[in-house]
Amino acid sequence: MDSERPERRFREERPRREDRPRTSKISRAPLPKEWHRPGKSMPPERKGKRRAASQQSIKERLRGKDAEWLMTALKTPKPEKAIRDWTHGFHTYPGRFHPNLPRTLLRSISSRSHPVVMDPFMGGGTVLLEGLLRGHRVIGNDLNPVAQLVAQERCRWLSESNAERVWGALEAVRERAETRGREEGPIRRPYIDWLKLQHPPHLFVEMLHWIDAIDQLPSTPERDTLRAVFSSLIVKFSTFKADTSLERVMPKYPRGAVARWMTAKTQELLDQQMRMEFKLAKVPQPTLLNEDARTLPSVAAGSVHCIITNPPYPGTYDYFEHHLLRMKWLQMPTSEMKQGELGAKRNFTPKQWKQAFRESMLALRRSMVQYGHCYLVLGDWLDHDERINGIEFVRQYAPSVGWEVGSAVSLKYPLRDEELIELYGEAGRWEHLIQLQNPYRPEPSPRMAPEDNADNADNADNADNADSEAEENEA
Repeated sequence: MDSERPERRFREERPRREDRPRTSKISRAPLPKEWHRPGKSMPPERKGKRRAASQQSIKERLRGKDAEWLMTALKTPKPEKAIRDWTHGFHTYPGRFHPNLPRTLLRSISSRSHPVVMDPFMGGGTVLLEGLLRGHRVIGNDLNPVAQLVAQERCRWLSESNAERVWGALEAVRERAETRGREEGPIRRPYIDWLKLQHPPHLFVEMLHWIDAIDQLPSTPERDTLRAVFSSLIVKFSTFKADTSLERVMPKYPRGAVARWMTAKTQELLDQQMRMEFKLAKVPQPTLLNEDARTLPSVAAGSVHCIITNPPYPGTYDYFEHHLLRMKWLQMPTSEMKQGELGAKRNFTPKQWKQAFRESMLALRRSMVQYGHCYLVLGDWLDHDERINGIEFVRQYAPSVGWEVGSAVSLKYPLRDEELIELYGEAGRWEHLIQLQNPYRPEPSPRMAPEDNADNADNADNADNADSEAEENEA
């Protein structure tokens, strides 16, 4: 007796012909005609061509023997295809790396010895994903709970059966969100009165039904995936123009847009996560930490081979404010990040930043193996309307906690704000990629105590500068 052949929902049994309608790998339903774009499963969005800021640089500077190689990492490649590779394009994140930067830097590290790569300010996890794709063990740290959610999802690979579970959870959530009746009563959530002011009414109601249905799922990886997808769409459906902008623009999405984008975004994510299975199935899972970067108590001394990170620019960004909308929708804790964020606009002072920078750089050096490298991406900033050069700042304070400053490269950005043009002057604003090396063997030592007052801080800074100058003269 002939047995029926089971349907395979994800993989095609023969190549698709170009004249046949393109179907989703997840739902097997033909996508709308206007979505038939090569390699895309997302709804069309009207937007201008995006170009990375580093690609618009007008000047560059190189210092040191490795400068040419570092400049290759800092510059954005012109095709810019890597920004959508794997799960890199899944979730926006302010100040994130272009994938080309960690990808280029990690080529210098052999994967035979299974080195450990760390990003103590991981953000959306670009460095972690590139490290995993090269077979490295990775450690990420960030106080932002949104960063934990996004990085975990971007670094996750899925088998076909696990992707089926996520899709089943999505269908259950969609059915509940679309069939919820008035007899069930109003949805009660914290901050609901504040949240409804950030979205058009019809989109707010749809979002409220979706997140309520998602939160009623069991606490499983499928629920985490759908929460991450929902997080990626929160700002899109808000009146904020962008993640880092306070400018308000009314979004022009029709009714039903939340369900449409949740479905399409989940399709795209699952497709990429299944693609990553053959790359990451045998690679250790990432270690994600939620600790103060000035201490990093969970990172053993001498356990890290390479650090690639973008420390928060002092007084430039306020990541807590940028992610407050997401944290309130997802009911995430806010107090730890609000109190512990380094360099935030709302609580930044020059003395606090100098001390925080030295403490975090000391913690990073203790975690590093001897002769390991740390790569810092640091931009210029303003201190009481005075321009501070990022490279000179690192050269002044990094040696005082044991780092050797190596090669460095810089790109100059065009400024469009008239006030910033006047404040930065003819020198302009530059972004730097700085190479540091740990010359010492790892040995635990007591943590540096913070100075009690500004006079002590100045004295310590002057002493550190004198010591470093003396070492240079001896060399």
